This record gives sequence, structure tokens and C-alpha cells, in this order.
Amino acid sequence: KAARVVESFPATAENYPKAIAQLKERFGRDDLLVQIYVRDLLSMVMKNAASGRTKTDLPALYDELEAKIRALESLGRTQEKYGDFLSPLVESCLPEEILVAWERSRNIKDASEVEDRSLEKLMNFLKQEVKGEEMVELARTGFLSPANQKKKEAANKLDNYPTAATLVSTNIRNNTGKRNLLCIFCNKKHPSKDCLEARNMSIDEKKKCILKNRACFCCFSVTHFSKFCKVKNSCLYCAKPHHYLMCDHPKENIKRRSDTIEANSLSNSCSKNNVFLMTLIVKVCAEKDKVIQVRTLLDSGSQYSYISKHAIEKLGIKSNNKIKMQHMLFGGRETQSQIHDVYELLISSMDESYSLRVKVFSEDKICGTVPKVSNPTVIKELSKKGIILSDLANEDCEIGLLLGADVAGMLF
Repeated sequence: KAARVVESFPATAENYPKAIAQLKERFGRDDLLVQIYVRDLLSMVMKNAASGRTKTDLPALYDELEAKIRALESLGRTQEKYGDFLSPLVESCLPEEILVAWERSRNIKDASEVEDRSLEKLMNFLKQEVKGEEMVELARTGFLSPANQKKKEAANKLDNYPTAATLVSTNIRNNTGKRNLLCIFCNKKHPSKDCLEARNMSIDEKKKCILKNRACFCCFSVTHFSKFCKVKNSCLYCAKPHHYLMCDHPKENIKRRSDTIEANSLSNSCSKNNVFLMTLIVKVCAEKDKVIQVRTLLDSGSQYSYISKHAIEKLGIKSNNKIKMQHMLFGGRETQSQIHDVYELLISSMDESYSLRVKVFSEDKICGTVPKVSNPTVIKELSKKGIILSDLANEDCEIGLLLGADVAGMLF
């Protein structure tokens, strides 16, 4: 925007002060800049609240806060006048562990000191924390070779890599800080729960391996015991709350489950269930005094909406426009070009709480027989869930209106 303002002036010496004045008028307003910096602080507060006050890059956060506070001071909002207002905002931008350290440092000081919560002291505290963090980082990495430094950065990046593989991996660190990927069953480098050799071991052998490695019986992790485990397992063989590797009789359970599935499949194949399509009853209005109820089918697989010849005759309307189109049917078949009349109708719900004007094309017959919901149990169950069906009382079973994707998206 500023570039556009400058480019609007011809490049002459006389226009230089004019361009500067225009820039100051447009972008140099102190009240607007103050609002921008305060809103930036508020956005940092909201971001910190959304992230759950987790650990963040403290030096970068301090630099950002320092820049905004210095900018506000240059606009006349000094710490002496507005410190009481800015201090809570800055505190809300900080991670939880930094806030705890800040409160601890205040409590250690002499109680006779006044204005201990001033913004200046808070920023000085953050500066010291940044210096301390930089010294700790220097002490940790100062004696590492460039190659080892790259390996450490790659390891940290891998630990924080947000993928599904990270969620299911077992990257455990031992007491020396090195990564431990050894399986507790075969001592090879893979997660214990994916061990192929463990599948051929007996339950007693698996229990000995778990006890020997002081691991969890639920998730096979060596960082905690079973009573502290938060993993909720469900066995693939018997559905009991244990890992499938710890199932006592997996082969018997597999046979029992397969027999159950086969029996269920046979019983399902013997019963025929109706699949109910999305139908409803709507009011269709073509003129002020001509309103009819039409059984409607919602079909998001159709690009356009159509009305049957029977419904057109009941409305007694005439078309002022025609369109010629070719239809692509299921299976890739194409029809010959057909001429359809074009109508504009007003449709509404039965209680007239919602209405919509739509454009529809004429069609001799929309579709064949579409069953209605007549099972009282289904109707009662839907009613409990707050779903009221309108396609019940109407005696006309013919589909008179099809609402395609051009209209159906406005109804959901």
C-alpha cells in the first residue's frame, strides 16, 4: 500500500515532501500504530493460551516483546505511564515455567521493596533468563564437534517430527540419554509390540522377558509399570483388555470369532433390509394462490433439479424457456439430446420456516418406486434423536421433485 502511494506521485523533487506528508498521514498515525502493537501483544497471549503454555523459544519471545514495548515507548506509551496495563499482557505471553520462576524470584526478594511487579523488572528478569539459557546452551554444545552437533540437531528434529510414525514409535531413552530401540523379546532394533519372534513364544517365556526387562505388561514400555500405564488395549483375538501377544489361546479365539462371523453373515444374507433414501415432503408454490405438497428426493449425484410432469399439471404452470441437454447415466451410458422446460419455483418446508427459490427442469417421470419409512421402531428411534420425518402422512408415493447438487448444498 505504501508503495502504491509513492508511485502515485511523479518522480520530481517537488513531489518528494508531498509523498512524505502523504505517507505520514496514511501510515504514521500514532493512535493506529498503538492499536496495532497492543493487538500484536493480545495475539501473542491468545497463541500462548491455545498452545497450552508449553515450552517455547525464550530468546525469540523476549526479542519480540522487547521490540513491541520499545515501539510503544517511541509512541509516547512509556513504562512509567502504562506499565500497569502492559505488565499483565506480557506475563500472559510467557510459558508457565517462566511465570513460576518469575513469581519465585519475587518472593525471594526483600518484602520491603515496592513496585516489585513493574514491567521494567519483569523485562530485566526475562533478559537474565535469556542470558542464562544461552550460557546453558553454550555449555552443552561448546565442546561438540560439528559432526556431532549436526547429529544432535537431527535427533531433536526427529523427536519433534509430527507424523503418525512418531505416535506409534517407541523412541525411549535410557539413563545415559541414548536412544533405546531394542525389543524386550529378541533384543533387536524394533518396537516390542511388533516382534515376530514373540508370536512363536509361549506366554511364560514372554512373561519372563517382560519381568527381566522390568517392562509394562500392557504396552511393553520400559519407562513404567502396568499399574501406571495409560494405554487401553483390546485383544484382537478375545477382545479382553490385554495386548494380543499376551493372549492365552489365540488359535481357539480365532476359530471362535470366525465361526461367529460366518454365522452372522449367514443370518444377514437371509434377511432383506430396505435402504431408505433421503425423501421429504415440501410445499411448492408457482403462483400466490397455488401451493401443493410434493414428495421430494434429495440426490447429490445429480447436477440439476427436476420436476415431474404430474407435479407440473397439478400446479398448472407454463414454461417461458426451454433448454436442450444430454444426460450421462450410471455405467457411462449417454442419452440423446432432450428438450426440457425450465421453471422457477418457490419451495418451503411444511411449517414454512425455511423457503428457497429454485430453477428446475421438466421430466416426464423422476424415478420408480421409492419406499417410505413405515417401521414404527425406526420412527420411534429417530424421534428420540430429534429427527422428525415429513415423508409419512402423505399418500402420494410418486416422486414429484428431485433436488440435485445445485440445491441440496443449501439445505444442509
